[in-house]
Order: sequence, then structure tokens, then C-alpha cells
Amino acid sequence: MKPQSLARRLQLALQLAGAAAALACIANSAHADEPDQMIVVENDALTQSHLASVGGGCGPFDPTCSVRLQKLLTTLHFGPAKISGGARFGDNGAKAAIKFHIDGIGWETLMGDIEAVIFDAAYVPEAGGMRIRFTLAKTDVLFFCKDSDGKTQPPLVGIANCQIEKGSIVGVGGQLVQISGDTATGRVAARWADLNMVVNILANGGTFDYMKHRLNAFAGASVDSVFYGDTPGHNGGSGHFVRANVGISGMLRSKDNHWELRGLAAYRPNVTAWSDYSIEARAQMMYHLLLSDTTVADIGLDASASHNSIPARSMDLMASEREQNSAYLGAMFGLTF
Repeated sequence: MKPQSLARRLQLALQLAGAAAALACIANSAHADEPDQMIVVENDALTQSHLASVGGGCGPFDPTCSVRLQKLLTTLHFGPAKISGGARFGDNGAKAAIKFHIDGIGWETLMGDIEAVIFDAAYVPEAGGMRIRFTLAKTDVLFFCKDSDGKTQPPLVGIANCQIEKGSIVGVGGQLVQISGDTATGRVAARWADLNMVVNILANGGTFDYMKHRLNAFAGASVDSVFYGDTPGHNGGSGHFVRANVGISGMLRSKDNHWELRGLAAYRPNVTAWSDYSIEARAQMMYHLLLSDTTVADIGLDASASHNSIPARSMDLMASEREQNSAYLGAMFGLTF
């Protein structure tokens, strides 16, 4: 090829590149005057990581709803509530039952979760009518983790100070001041403190993967009291005891953040009288429906089962203080703001 011909081709290519750049600038300026036609995605680490993992949208008219669901599910919430209605199964058959749950504050993060000022109420016919419960604070787990200087931060403090990293395995969980009252019999059951050491079996605490699936084993103890009131078979009085607590909990969430499955199983024996024990299991399957940029609706199934060797000492919301075996299955609806 002649040098003159090569020079002419290079000159033509440069002219075409310049024209394309000018057209791009003009187009960009035109769209800049119409911000309402653009979907703006916040440029934070959570959004960017999730965009990379989703690999597409969850609807032709809302291509980033999975990202917005993720952000809403991991935001500090005030007053998220759930209501569930179904049937309670006991030693004497099935009865209609309903329960209600509301958190004053709820927060789920990469480093753990926390709920505070929690109110529950349930209508359980075989358990003496209404059962009302208040819990000051609870958490499934809060992880130990490292800050930017490599120093280990304690649970809760780490939510704000820890770096996103793989390998947060050990944490603590439990609850503080849970008091239940049965309106028909006047029985009051209190779990004053419950502290567990938690091991993250998947070793993914503090990572985005933790918000998709987790499996935590826990072991600890609680301090309980029961004031029997007019519970059948007891002439008033009270009991105070320490229970061990061992179990496992887990969560599985779909790639688009719509479907979620949660479960827990625990064994709670009285450490001074091993014949006094409780076995508890719970599961929830739900569909997260994005109602707006600030509201998520949960629709699904709620199930639980328990066995209490001494029913009058039961703590589970849907357990009977008269029957050893209790189970519940209901349809659930919830709103998270």
C-alpha cells in the first residue's frame, strides 16, 4: 500500500471518529434535559455487587426491582408487621387460630440482624384464648468482624464499622426480656435473658452471599420464669429455671430476591431437670412483592411445631399450656416500610 493512500485512510478514520464523538455529545446533552426518563441506580457497593450477580432484570418495565428489593430488605425499618391466620393442631384436634406480629425496629445487614420493641398476639383456643407477648430486643446473630485497621470489632458495633469481607464466622445471638401473658388463665411466662454463641457454617458472614443463603448453628442458655396463675393442674405459684439452648437456623433467598425460605429448629432442656424440655421448629415461605420504592409486601405460609414435656412452662407463641404437642399452619401477609 502506498504511503499517500494509507495517510488518506487514516485521515478519513479520524474524521469519522470525530463525527461519532460529536453525535454522542449531542445525544447526551439532549437526554440530560430529561432526567425523569432515566432509571437512576445508587452507586453503592451493595447495588453494584447485586447488579453483577443478577445478570438482568425481573420485569420488562422494572429492570432493577431485584436491586431495589435487596436494598429495602436490608434497610432499617420502623413498624414492619405481619398477620397470619390458619389452624392450630393439638392433642385434641385442630382449631382455628390467628396471630399478629409487629416490630418497633427491624434491621437485617451483612453483619447480622436486630429487632427491638416487638409485640405479638395470638388467639389460641386450646391455650386459653388470647396470648400477648412483648420482647424488648432480639437477634438471630450479630457477627464479630474486622474494621479497616484489622482490629476485631464486637457485635453490633461492627454493623457500622466493619469492612465487607469473607470469613465472619462467629457471632452472638439471643434476646432480652420476653414476657408472655395468657388472658384466660393469668399465666405469665418470662424469658429474662437468652444468650447464644453462633457459628456461621457457610463462613459467609459479612458478604453479599450472606443475604442470599445462610446456615447458623447456635448454643447457649436462657433464664426463664413461669407464674402459673389459674393454669389447670397447677395451684398458682411459680417456677424459675435455666435452660440450655442448641439448634440451627437458616435462610434461602432467590436470585431476584422475591422468594424466601426461613427455618429454625431448637432443643431447650432444663439444666437442673432434664425431663423438663422443649423442642421447637419454625418455618416461613414467602414471596416479596415490591409495592413502591419504600414498601414491600410479604405473602406466604407460616408454620411452627413444638413439644413441651411440661406444657405449663411452654414459651412458644402458638404452644398450649395444657397440651404437650402443638403445631400451626397458616397463610401470612406482611408489610415492611
